[in-house]
Amino acid sequence: MQKCLKCGKVDGVIRSGIVRGKQRYYCKSCDFSFVLDQNNPDLPKNKGLTTIVDIARHLGISVSTVSRALNDKFDINPNTKKLVNQAAIDLDYKPNLIAQSLHKGYSHIIGVVVPDIEHPYFAKMLAGIHNIINHTAYSIIVCHSNESAELEYLHIEKLLSYRVDGILISHSKTVFDFDHIQKVINKKVPIINIDRIVNQHEIPKVVNNDIEGSKEVVQHLFACKYKRIAIIAGPKSLSITQKRTQGYLDAFQEKGIEPQTDLMVYSDFTSAGLINAFNTLMSLPEPPDAIFCIFFKDAIDSIKLAKKRNIKIPEELGVAAFGDDAISGNVEPTLTAYNPNPVKLGEVSVSILLDKIKNKENPKEMSTIIEGELMIRDSTRKFL
Repeated sequence: MQKCLKCGKVDGVIRSGIVRGKQRYYCKSCDFSFVLDQNNPDLPKNKGLTTIVDIARHLGISVSTVSRALNDKFDINPNTKKLVNQAAIDLDYKPNLIAQSLHKGYSHIIGVVVPDIEHPYFAKMLAGIHNIINHTAYSIIVCHSNESAELEYLHIEKLLSYRVDGILISHSKTVFDFDHIQKVINKKVPIINIDRIVNQHEIPKVVNNDIEGSKEVVQHLFACKYKRIAIIAGPKSLSITQKRTQGYLDAFQEKGIEPQTDLMVYSDFTSAGLINAFNTLMSLPEPPDAIFCIFFKDAIDSIKLAKKRNIKIPEELGVAAFGDDAISGNVEPTLTAYNPNPVKLGEVSVSILLDKIKNKENPKEMSTIIEGELMIRDSTRKFL
């Protein structure tokens, strides 16, 4: 006797014809019709991911019936829906989210493009994004551009092909053409600029307090009685370089002192670039007595280079940075730095993006500034 796949009873199960070459059964006890998979009546042979075809074959019902049951359509018998959902659990069925996105028009996936995933700043920013995403139905795809314009363009193309619901992007230092951002806008995919931004397009931006934070660092160096304060900036095209350099200049203006151009050098955020910038400053007829680095790793390396020259820190050379990390408190001497709060930047930026996705409109404030905090440590003199 044949056991009913639904209620498990044997009595009342009768043959009711042939369907696609297979015997069809009908259970009088629970009013359920089914067809057995003759190869294996219990589980599908497919050892890969279970599909709705496997569930349909297992239950002896149509694929369209399984699809409607899993999507909770109203025109499905409640008992059939319950049976399909239980089979999905038993067979470890996982829905294909990308396929669903093509059908429904949304994916519940957000793309994140960052220039340096190994950098502690961006790692903390991603942690902030996860802090919010973990409490939603969304998932994220993280793309590492590795400071490459070509990779950034490629990642945007991939994310658009994945039908992501929105994009968070911090630009590579080598990007000068932003047509890929216009393409995202044209596709009507919500996008938020974070940290490293572009002003050519009217999209929401979430940034650090670059100008005021940098000014606060330089004002601290002035308060410590340093007189020849240099700046090691980054690539001139980057928005963060421009803003943090502006903060440096503003501190001089408020002090009523004319900044000296020979104390303003640029690097490219590489070790070789920093070494060249540091050596340029220290080779001046009158070297600086303090250095402000807009990139905290440059400040760490500057301390190491100063030690090799037997320059005493902070007595002979003060060193301070924009950007902070655990290593800042462990290097000798510990580094004075402005902590821009990258975790909060990640949290705020993804929250704005989720709201933009939901409401299909830009936030009231197109630019959001995240406040940070100056951490005074041993690489600068105490207030005199």
